[in-house]
Amino acid sequence: MSTQPSLPTTSWTINDFDFHEALGNGKCGYVYHAKEKRTHKEVAIKLINKNMITQFEMLPQLKSEIEIHTRLIHPNIIRLYGYFYDAQFVYLIYEKANSGDLFHLIKSTQFQITQSELANIIKQLSNALVYIKKRNIIHRDLKLEN
Repeated sequence: MSTQPSLPTTSWTINDFDFHEALGNGKCGYVYHAKEKRTHKEVAIKLINKNMITQFEMLPQLKSEIEIHTRLIHPNIIRLYGYFYDAQFVYLIYEKANSGDLFHLIKSTQFQITQSELANIIKQLSNALVYIKKRNIIHRDLKLEN
């Protein structure tokens, strides 16, 4: 189980968070570093534009992501704490990966990886894949950024 304290599963609004820097973006939205005001817990919030959900007919995928990801509790898988929405966006509240994603970590010129560190990364990735396989889940977008 994750060693980080959980956020309450109450209903949130945009006003419950202080937004900080952007962490990334994709076809349909953005990911920001944020802090929940009440608990001061740092999170990553994915904002998905509702117009894009409609345009790309993504609603079944989004529902599936939420349904599956909220049940995944593993130390090597980022937690989805919950979600909320308003007129413009759906907001997914994720555990923040303090080191960022593996792709950017490896690309960093300051990142010198030892054989032991690489073995540990592969072990963590393997453990996560075994965990989702046992739950009959297929990860359709497996890459270093994810």
